[in-house]
Amino acid sequence: MLRKITKIGLITLNAFFALIGIFTFAILIWFTVECDNLVSDNSEGRIYSSVDSIPHQTLAVIISSTPQPQKNIEDNPFLMARLNAAEALYNADKIGCFLIAGGQISNSMKDSLVARGIPDYLIRTDTAATDIFNSVARAIIKYSADKFTIISHEQDNEKALYFINFFHYNVGEVQAFNANPSFFDTSIATKLKENFDRTYIPITSPFHKQSDNFGYSSDLVYDIWRDELFERRILNNSVAGHNEQDTIVGNFTGCGIDTLYVETKKKKTDYGEYVYYLASNNPKIPRIKLYGCDEFQPRLVNEGDLDGNGTVEVGYLHTWLNSQWRDYRIFTLVDSKWRYLVKGEYLSTQYDFRQSGTEVAEPGKEKGTVLIHYLTTYYDKVKDERICEIRDTIVRPTFNRITD
Repeated sequence: MLRKITKIGLITLNAFFALIGIFTFAILIWFTVECDNLVSDNSEGRIYSSVDSIPHQTLAVIISSTPQPQKNIEDNPFLMARLNAAEALYNADKIGCFLIAGGQISNSMKDSLVARGIPDYLIRTDTAATDIFNSVARAIIKYSADKFTIISHEQDNEKALYFINFFHYNVGEVQAFNANPSFFDTSIATKLKENFDRTYIPITSPFHKQSDNFGYSSDLVYDIWRDELFERRILNNSVAGHNEQDTIVGNFTGCGIDTLYVETKKKKTDYGEYVYYLASNNPKIPRIKLYGCDEFQPRLVNEGDLDGNGTVEVGYLHTWLNSQWRDYRIFTLVDSKWRYLVKGEYLSTQYDFRQSGTEVAEPGKEKGTVLIHYLTTYYDKVKDERICEIRDTIVRPTFNRITD
């Protein structure tokens, strides 16, 4: 009898513990789902997966990935997905500049983006950002970003947006772009971790140490814009593909090799503090004034023998701070005097033409002729649009006197 009562008691006790286990498991499942929904619902309507549908933002914050790759970026599918997304968004004109946040790997990520064609001056790195929370907090507080796009995988994006909302950061339009690696690029363990990773976010958020002191604060977007403006001014005062130098060497007189250089004289004028000259140590080569501004000294180009007469021509671009149009001048020596090899409106060059890599002048197929490339614009009434075309013309040297 006692044995029967004991058996019944054990069954009852086992059933009780089983019920406790089931109840606990159910609570954990419910808690996990609720936490997941809490984080996911907060980001509804602010996360995009399509390059075409996401609105334009000036700044993107790329969140680095942990654990970091052991060898290189290619070993980490999460990093590769983010780099691919950043490239696609930039090429689609959805992003203007980037802040890469997250340890030393951010420097390698920057190098990868530069290798993909994104200009160096449009990318900043924040190696002090140690996690998702610090990545967004530092972007907002240290770099004064109030509108930006977060680039990471979906779970990270939802966490980042939850942090911003939880801490009531005073920001404007913050959105996110899902840069998810391929399903086959990640392990089952990684997928399970990512699915349950958000469970602790609502619990741990209050314990994140908020700091208003991240060191010297700056307006990142303004700083990048200022650097971009300077870089564009540099490009605006050069011709892509030209070997522009302060000093060039060549047979300019037909009697041997000489050196030409840009001479700078401090002389205040209505246009600046300096004047520039084309000069040589050869007394038979006269000095002649060049046009340029204080910020961007004009530089010389060895054009080679454009007209086939045995002497080398000199080219240079008139530098200036504003306007996209620049006169390109080509000098040649005639009877020990500098003359324009050719002169015409087709040597008034536009920014896009100069940065296209197209040469301004080349030797013509027939000796004594010069091939000139130039940009023309006109309105096409049939297409109802303005057309810009690069055209060619063959000219013979005019040897105009230099009077300007």
